[in-house]
Amino acid sequence: MKKRIVAVLLLVAMALAAFPVEAAALTVDGIRSAVLTGGSASGENPFTDVHKENWYFDAVRYARLNGLFQGITADLFEPAGIMTRAMFVTVLGRMAGVDVTAYIGQSAYSDVSKFAYYAPYVAWATKHGIAVGVGNGRFDPNGAVTREEMAVFFDRYFEIFGVKLNNTGAKSNAGPEDLDKVSSWARESVLRFWQKGLLIGDGRSFDPKANATRAQVAELAMRMDKTVQVWYKEPGVQSDRVRKDLPEEGETGDNPDTPGNPVNPGGNPGNPGGGNETKYFSVTFEAGSLTDRKLYPKDTLLSTLPAPAQPMGKVFLGWHYKDTNTPVTGSDKLAGDVTLVAKFADANALDESGTLDFVAATDQEPGFSITVKYNRRPVEGVDFLFRNITAPARTPEDGGDPDDVSIERVNVEVNGDGFWVISAKTGGFTRGHTYQIELLKQDIVFDENADVFGNIKQANPGFDIRKVRYFNFSIYQDGTLNLQLRSDIVFLEAGEF
Repeated sequence: MKKRIVAVLLLVAMALAAFPVEAAALTVDGIRSAVLTGGSASGENPFTDVHKENWYFDAVRYARLNGLFQGITADLFEPAGIMTRAMFVTVLGRMAGVDVTAYIGQSAYSDVSKFAYYAPYVAWATKHGIAVGVGNGRFDPNGAVTREEMAVFFDRYFEIFGVKLNNTGAKSNAGPEDLDKVSSWARESVLRFWQKGLLIGDGRSFDPKANATRAQVAELAMRMDKTVQVWYKEPGVQSDRVRKDLPEEGETGDNPDTPGNPVNPGGNPGNPGGGNETKYFSVTFEAGSLTDRKLYPKDTLLSTLPAPAQPMGKVFLGWHYKDTNTPVTGSDKLAGDVTLVAKFADANALDESGTLDFVAATDQEPGFSITVKYNRRPVEGVDFLFRNITAPARTPEDGGDPDDVSIERVNVEVNGDGFWVISAKTGGFTRGHTYQIELLKQDIVFDENADVFGNIKQANPGFDIRKVRYFNFSIYQDGTLNLQLRSDIVFLEAGEF
């Protein structure tokens, strides 16, 4: 990424991609997903492309009833649609009852955003060796899962987690007629499930290289769910999910299976998966007249949500709750559908004489640093102040508890005679956050040879570095929101809250 270090008055406006908020379906990290319609408690079928005479009719209803995955819209399931690697790992994680809060914000792959709905499940599957990448640091989340791959994913999970299967009654020692077409690394898994009657194919052949369809995955998931004795969310840690059976004719549903097979109940709209531990909520983002809507897992830290593109002459200060006009804090977690409003401040600030005293650098990396000139080592709180503008609680005015790891601090290191570098103390600055360095003593100044001051000096012949007292900088965050651009855009000022 090419850094855009911008002086005040010269901030470059980012182009905002159009996002059709009026559409019936949401787009979540590149995966089309259903609108928020709620889960099914009775096993009914809302899908116009799934009919009672279809072989997958019960499987689709079962998957929806148990929150394994939903339709692509409120009334379409797309049974012949392909199942991606991200979707399949998510379904398996739902069946296992994975605690996504333990994996939120983790990603070992360059093509898996830590904000993607499937990221916690990919992290879980990768940690335990259930799924691996495709090479070069990539997972290929949108790649199609083949029929032999879905068998291997299940088999790896069962072996690593010590999962036992009930007797299915199948007594065949034979394999499919096309067993020779199954990849060597998948043959044992395919044969095992074929002989148990869990993989059927057309009754004779398995077609291992074909892409697995959504209907086929629903059918296999139902068979596996009914055959597994106990699901485990971590090795040796039993799942809390309680499996639900489809109601008999005339029943109203809500028919859980025996307590010996805990599996999470409920369904979750918006992506393939759901359940009590992994429920998703809608977050509506508003920046002036711009609007976007995404789905995130319950208990997602709101401070980790993507930041909006910064308009010209503005600095993003953080998200505020629309209903209360209060700021999102660093510890706030997603507990329900919510609307967040972007808070902006002017990136340019002039003193009473009209001299520039405020500069900004946008879209920096977490390792960003600021150099100042002083006759001795600057002391935070005495010579300068460090603030997290997006999450003020992380930089309390009194310095906070020295043992509190949630508080952000800075290092000051010498960089030549009279020059000092200010940088994040541990782990770098937080992506998506805006920070400020304020100089308190008149004889401490920013290094005017830094790139950020180059354009300023050219545009302002009378520029005086001694007048600059504030330095704001924002940290680049992957997944910057692409909000719908309208001609009547109005950005909310800091003073309006």
